[in-house]
Amino acid sequence: MQDLPILGKIKPYLESIELLKLQQQILSLQFLRVELNTETRKALAILQETRRRMLWPKDKDLTELDRKTRMNADCAEYEQSYEFLLKLENIVQDQIDIMKILLK
Repeated sequence: MQDLPILGKIKPYLESIELLKLQQQILSLQFLRVELNTETRKALAILQETRRRMLWPKDKDLTELDRKTRMNADCAEYEQSYEFLLKLENIVQDQIDIMKILLK
């Protein structure tokens, strides 16, 4: 998996919660979530483009199952990156929600 600079930025916010700095942390996390969302959308676009390229041209020597297997193999790394970023985005959003609850 590729080295993602966003992980270094998000990690401190996921490790500890300081109640005195909670509002500032929430705001910072929300900004980082926007950046993470951008990275997630880029990963999805790359995955979709890779899948689209694999559909054509059709090789007459390959069956549909062969083509599907090849496409899945060629797209596996892109799919893992996308799924990782998507899950990380969900974790960050959950952390924001928890922090907002703690503020109340």
